[in-house]
Formats: sequence, structure tokens, C-alpha cells
Amino acid sequence: METLYTKKIYYKKYDHRLVVKTKDYRVGEDKQTPTVEVIQWLMAKRFPDTSWRTSTSYSYITKSSHYAVFFKGPEAYEYLREQIGEKYIIAYERPMNEEHTALLEGNDKLVTRKQLFYGKYRMCLRVSPERISAWQTSSSNIRKIKEWCVEQFGDERENADRYMISGYSKGNFYFATPSDALLFKLTWGGQDVKTERVVLVSELEGANA
Repeated sequence: METLYTKKIYYKKYDHRLVVKTKDYRVGEDKQTPTVEVIQWLMAKRFPDTSWRTSTSYSYITKSSHYAVFFKGPEAYEYLREQIGEKYIIAYERPMNEEHTALLEGNDKLVTRKQLFYGKYRMCLRVSPERISAWQTSSSNIRKIKEWCVEQFGDERENADRYMISGYSKGNFYFATPSDALLFKLTWGGQDVKTERVVLVSELEGANA
């Protein structure tokens, strides 16, 4: 079984995902391999319909059918592992902790890296230019935001440990602390702002230790 860390909230609701190998009647398989119907029955028996969701897929690499179950919290994983056995579970995706789930629900894109952006910045907020028409954009909003950053955080070169700006037609605004990034989002939330937050590989390894 492969254990992974959740990178998104599935269907805007679920922070856990379990992938189970299911019986494919086209090929000879272990008779104990669970069917989709069995997993559905087990889940319906234990949990309300609104607390989980499923999807099916087929792997042409392993030539096997997979059934993904999406849910919130670890209870469904523990239950299915007990009922069908870990042998048939291919992958289990879960958040590191409650803070991780809160970050995901905040719509930040989590980026797994060995080091922070440029070795020092935890957050990056990427702003697109304003669209004036179907074929024309203006980067005047980027210039206004750059001016605001200087007023708010000081000269960029003198405060490089705090923030950095890159890009011309598009603005990439890097911040060392989430609090500065949050202030930016609260001020410029009306713009087309995409937020990326670094989660270090070392932090994931530490959380899993």
C-alpha cells in the first residue's frame, strides 16, 4: 500500500482518499478480491451516503480495476482495512494533520519541495494582469500591487528576507511568513490571485515519523 499526503480537497468536501483493487471478471483473480458492490455495501452499512463518494478506474499498466473512496477523517480507512484487508488497498491518501486540512480547504495550492522558494519564501501569490477585452490585458494592477508592497513592507532589496517580487506582465509575490501573505490576500483578494504554499519534504517526513 502506498501512503500519500493529500494535495487537494476532493469534490470540495473530502480530505481522505482510498484506492482499492477490485475484482475484474475479464481476468482470473484471487477469489477474495472485493467487488465494487461489496465495497459499496460495506460503506452504506456503516456511513451515511452524504459522508463519502466513489469513482472507478482501470489501470492499463497493472491491468486491474480500481475503486476510489473519498471521505473525511480516517474512520472509513480503518473500517475498510478491517473488512477487506490491507492486501487489496493500493493507496491511502490523507492529510498530515488538522492544520493541513485547513490549508487545503483555504484553496491554497500546496507545493512539495526540498527547499522554500529561493531558499527563504514559504508563500507565493501569483497575480494575472487585468483582462480589458477578449484580446487585450493590462498589467496596471500589477504595478499598483508592487507599489503597495513597497509602502507596506518597505523597499524590496532592503527587506529581501521578508518578501520578493518577480515577473513583469504577471506578478509573482513571494513572502517568508504566512501572515504577510494573508495581508496581501485580504487587500488584493479581488484580483486573480493564485496562492501557493510550500510544504517541505523534510516536514512531511517528520510528520510521518
